[in-house]
Amino acid sequence: VKFKSEGTITNHAYLFLNDSLIDESSVDVTVNPNASQPVNVNITKTVNSSNVSVGDLVNYTISVGNNGSVLVENISVNDTLPDGLVLVHDNNLLNHFIGFFKSLFYDQKDDDDDGVWNVGDLNPGDNKTLNIIARVAGAGEINNTAKLLLDNAYTNMENNNSTATINSSNNNITGLSVVKTVNNSNVSVGDLANYTINVNNNGSTDLSQISLNDTLSNSVEYVSSTSNAGVYDPSSGLWNISSLSMGETATLNISVKFKSEGTITNHAYLFLNDSLIDESSVDVTVNQNASQPVNININKTVNSSNVSVGDLVNYTISVGNNGSVLVENISVNDTLPDGLVLVGNVSVNDNLQNGLVIAHDDNLLNGIIGFFKSLFYDQKDDDDGIWNVGDLNPGDNKTLNIIAKVTGAGEINNTAKLLLNNVYTNMENNNSTATINSSNNITGLSVVKTVNNSNVSVGDLANYTINVNNNGSTNLSQISLNDTLNNSVEYVSSTGNVGSTSNVGVYDPSSGLWNISSLSVGETVTLNISVKFKSEGTITNHAYLFLNDSLIDESSVDVTVNQNASQPVNVNITKTVNSSNVSVGDLVNYTINVGNNGSILVENI
Repeated sequence: VKFKSEGTITNHAYLFLNDSLIDESSVDVTVNPNASQPVNVNITKTVNSSNVSVGDLVNYTISVGNNGSVLVENISVNDTLPDGLVLVHDNNLLNHFIGFFKSLFYDQKDDDDDGVWNVGDLNPGDNKTLNIIARVAGAGEINNTAKLLLDNAYTNMENNNSTATINSSNNNITGLSVVKTVNNSNVSVGDLANYTINVNNNGSTDLSQISLNDTLSNSVEYVSSTSNAGVYDPSSGLWNISSLSMGETATLNISVKFKSEGTITNHAYLFLNDSLIDESSVDVTVNQNASQPVNININKTVNSSNVSVGDLVNYTISVGNNGSVLVENISVNDTLPDGLVLVGNVSVNDNLQNGLVIAHDDNLLNGIIGFFKSLFYDQKDDDDGIWNVGDLNPGDNKTLNIIAKVTGAGEINNTAKLLLNNVYTNMENNNSTATINSSNNITGLSVVKTVNNSNVSVGDLANYTINVNNNGSTNLSQISLNDTLNNSVEYVSSTGNVGSTSNVGVYDPSSGLWNISSLSVGETVTLNISVKFKSEGTITNHAYLFLNDSLIDESSVDVTVNQNASQPVNVNITKTVNSSNVSVGDLVNYTINVGNNGSILVENI
């Protein structure tokens, strides 16, 4: 073999018999640099034009090649732009108009203006090229040097640097220039303004194949344009000027409407024969228009104003843009007051009327309450609920539903406050309050769940007892209860107390539903569920009580499940080998088997 690069080279030999690996042997070789085969990396730097004017763009090309016979690793180039040159950062424009540049590898640092290009590794005969676009900002002779680095250190090889020189004057050689102005640099949202772009030929020859690019910002709306030469295309931003005589000026006027507040910068780039010659830009400050003020309204309602402790209530918050301008970064603060506990929330847009409540028992609420789409409402640890509405165009609106459980009695006021850019607004309609009046339980319907043993062992049986009571003043019907068993318990049996009449259905362990057709005043019905505990841990089980499909009450119990000494963990492990008599260099196959010989589930082995 012939070694191509320095370092430690490890090479392996694997021996097989009848396709079975019998032996293996490897060797290491230390490869040093060969004085007779020295590293030979060369660097050249050129520039597309040596005679330029202030304001011109110049294209520097740096080529790095490996002219030696060995691989060279970790090559980089330092190219510090000198005074009189400014790096051009508008890669998109230059990609489109000048060509394909590989500028992403070039790091123009902010601290010391050291530009480092990470070339990487080069095999013998390979080379890589980088183009750097810079704007000429100073006059006179400007020398730009690229220096070669190996392993991040400057080399002492020959050809370890290359310099490209330009001579810059204050006048444009072609005499071609562009000036862009605006008739009003301080406007309001919705105002019109007129950009004027003048292309001048102040040179000594007539010119042709002139073009200009002026791509409008997304924050402005194109209205119209006029020119004395060629036609402006607002979709592409291109304006072609077929020719321009000495001393002649071509003018383009673009009328725009400003859609949102802020500072809008607009650029005009001038090209001759597809080479960028000049650039001009203007800034416009766009303020909120007093004649077109932000008009965001917020409205909060609740599905029921008279409720009982334990009820679920559904608050609906609607935010709409009733103005004529885009409003960005809208949010709503809705802090749930004392007497309310968050159950779930759902953001609903015009075409999304259903979704999933995010509550403490997803399986239950998925099946009972419906499909809601949530996750837009952030109930923070400090009980500040923030809903990030986002941006609203004129006429748009968004809606949020918040599901809460009533935990306190009396008048409960829940207020939603409007924020713009995370600051409370002083607009009219900047908040909305929904009020409920809560009593301890209008229906008098309640559920209490208990367990006969809250500290058991794996494999033990326990009995959940669920009592549904009508302590109200009227007989009730269409009562149902959901008690979905945890996956860590196994259903054994259940019995229901029929009370004075056959008004109690049969508990369905697969769905968790228990229907109670009617319940008289003062009557109590009881459900007993016998279960077997399958694994250790804390098992929480909930019973949800419904009247006419509305959640009225909830009760839950915790059971601590321990490892059962009478049913100890019985996990065995065996290890075998395919051959007990072997030779040095042989391969052997060990087999490890793990099995559960006990009567209980064993986790996390």
